[in-house]
This record gives sequence, structure tokens and C-alpha cells, in this order.
Amino acid sequence: MNSFEVGIKNRLLSLPEKGRILFSILTCEKLYPHYVAFERKYGWGNSEILASGISLVYEYLINRDIISKEDIQNMISEIDLATPDTEDFGELLGSFALNAATAIYSTLQYLLTGNINDIMDVVVYTFDTIDLFIQEKENMSTLDPSREIQIENDGFMIAEREKETDLIHLISKMDNIVITDSLLDTLRSDSPIIDLSLLNL
Repeated sequence: MNSFEVGIKNRLLSLPEKGRILFSILTCEKLYPHYVAFERKYGWGNSEILASGISLVYEYLINRDIISKEDIQNMISEIDLATPDTEDFGELLGSFALNAATAIYSTLQYLLTGNINDIMDVVVYTFDTIDLFIQEKENMSTLDPSREIQIENDGFMIAEREKETDLIHLISKMDNIVITDSLLDTLRSDSPIIDLSLLNL
């Protein structure tokens, strides 16, 4: 875990449980379009199941009493079945789709475990996605000793770090988190985490 991730973890720990879940599922929504793109290209997957997983988390935030542990466990199993193996598909788009699916999986796991590491997994999947995107966009060599420094200082990486920090700050200012359409409109990002049109896929 790098220093930025340690800082994010500490900020997330300062949020109430509901705030952590909200941060996580909003992040999942930004990863979701990458899975849709993967499904379209390879004709494999089930984006509807992932969308249902996202919806279940929002339902849990609105009224957790109507969502049972069995509901969550069943959804986790369905997400697992819809998660691609990168060995079976193109490594890049397959990895993006894998990160999108496992982010939702980890968020659902958090509803059962309350373990902050499940939320941190979502953070890691997010930055893994950006890392891969930057390497492909810039045609980086794995032998380049400056590769990691270049990735850390890339505008896309810096922008996402700022977005995640700002989102946690916004959530921390809410005295009582009540999920409404207007709240989600305020917090949701207008675009996916990465712009796939910048890659030759």
C-alpha cells in the first residue's frame, strides 16, 4: 500500500459506514462502463448482473432492513460468475472488466464483513485500471526504469487521486447521509475513470 492509499484509508476510516459504502459504489459506477465495453467486444459477460449489484448496494443504503445477507451472498455469487478470466480474453480490456466486476464484488463483501480492506480493494482496482491505461496510452516499456515515476506523475493518475480525495471530503461534510436522486446527481462523475477512445482497442 503506497502513501496515497494509506491516506485514503485513514480518510475512509473517519467516515461512517454509510459514507464508506457510498464512496465505494460511486467508484464502482465509474468502472462499470469498462465492463460494458468488454462485453460488447467479446460477447461474453453479464453487465445487467453488475448493474443489479450496484442497484442492490444503493437499496441497502436507502433501507438496509429490506436487504438480507442471503440477498447479498446470492448477488456476490452471480457477480463472481460474470467476472472474466484475463487468460481467456484480451489482457487489457479483460483486466479493465475484471477490475470493474471485482470492485462491485468487494463492495458487496463489505456489506457482510464491515472490513475496510474490502473498500480499499476497490481503491486498488481503480488505480490498477488507470495504471494499465497509462501504460497502454503511452506505449511504455516494462523495462523502462522510469515507468513507475511516469505513471505516478501522469495527469490521469493525478486527476483521479484528486477526485477520490474530493469525494471523500464531500461525503465527510454530510451530517446525515440520506440517499436521494439529487444527492447522487451531485456526487456522481459524468465520465468513466478512463477514456477508452484514447486506446487502440
